[in-house]
Amino acid sequence: MKLRKATLVLFSATALFATTNTAVVSAAESSTDSVQNVQKLPLTKKVHGVKRTGPWHKTRYGAYDGAVDTPMEIPYNDGTYNGYLQRERMYEEYSNGKVRWVVYYGGTVRLVSHGLITFQKKADR
Repeated sequence: MKLRKATLVLFSATALFATTNTAVVSAAESSTDSVQNVQKLPLTKKVHGVKRTGPWHKTRYGAYDGAVDTPMEIPYNDGTYNGYLQRERMYEEYSNGKVRWVVYYGGTVRLVSHGLITFQKKADR
């Protein structure tokens, strides 16, 4: 019993000594060489050359007179920037008697941290 009391007293004294005699250490940086600069991203970014292709269609007599079956704008999101890209240029691609539209999209997108552009599915009319 005396051993338990002695151990308890010794432990309490050690804990009390450790909490009351702690030294306060402060540090200050005198050099600005090690300061990291955070790169600020621009609020908008221009994106060009995003390629999309439409489905293959059969051609009749070497000419395809169908409508363009690719959307006017597509959603864009790379994790940092998002927005909609519009058609910039397009052409028809021929292969083995079939044809399809190849469309390049581009436009200005916005930084996600300055307002997320929500993508909504447009209703067909």
